Amino acid sequence: MEQRQLGRSGLRVSRLALGTMNWGLDTDANDAADQLVAFRDAGGTLVDTADVYQDGHSEHILGSLLGTVVPRDDIIVATKAGAHRHNGPFGTGTSRGALLNALHGSLRRLRVDHIDLWQLHTWDPSVPLQETLDALDTAVTSGKVRYVGISNHTGWQLATTATLSRTTRTALSSLQTEYSLVERTAEHEIAPAADHHANDDAVYHVHTGYRFVQKIRMTRSIQHRNRKRFPSQGRQKQSSRYRLYGYLHLLLIRSGIHVPEWLV
Repeated sequence: MEQRQLGRSGLRVSRLALGTMNWGLDTDANDAADQLVAFRDAGGTLVDTADVYQDGHSEHILGSLLGTVVPRDDIIVATKAGAHRHNGPFGTGTSRGALLNALHGSLRRLRVDHIDLWQLHTWDPSVPLQETLDALDTAVTSGKVRYVGISNHTGWQLATTATLSRTTRTALSSLQTEYSLVERTAEHEIAPAADHHANDDAVYHVHTGYRFVQKIRMTRSIQHRNRKRFPSQGRQKQSSRYRLYGYLHLLLIRSGIHVPEWLV
């Protein structure tokens, strides 16, 4: 698998990443181990998770596999923080207290002494951006994080964050954003901003949906969960995606294409 520099940083990662959003949901530890080994054997190094995936269970599974199923040094561990919303003085997503508390939790669940790529999961308008960036800088200078990035930011949010980050010692290395058959915003907004600010644009949902097969076979319980998570407009967007997944699945079957082979 091709290896490439992450943005203008010195970190080299595999061009494809292994996403773990469903680990702990419909992918158990045994299946996760098989996926991780197959990914590593194919030359993959970058594994992406987040502290909110299954309330941290995804990180816990990955942590249990590092050093046992695959060597820790073979994997670039990427996780995210800032999407949690809790009551209390440090509850707000990207406040300094919330981020540093989240970092300690991720390190504990992942069973590592540092995170290779730590990303802000989302934009948080309730917290001063300088405070958020100072927290990222603290994480890096403490040795607990090697590189930092952002996720789910619009073009103007990326530009604002990248510009202000130049006033700190820690530069952004990556942006993770959605790019699929039904979401093309990255083409005309995100990618140009990332190119201008020299961030690597790590896309997800690249095949019309995160883990295409899982979406096709989504259970009613998961659909019910998503109806609670997304507002009415979001539900319409999700429903249109599920219909598209179904149409593509039928097209692949009629074309005699096995879905896992198509994904590879």
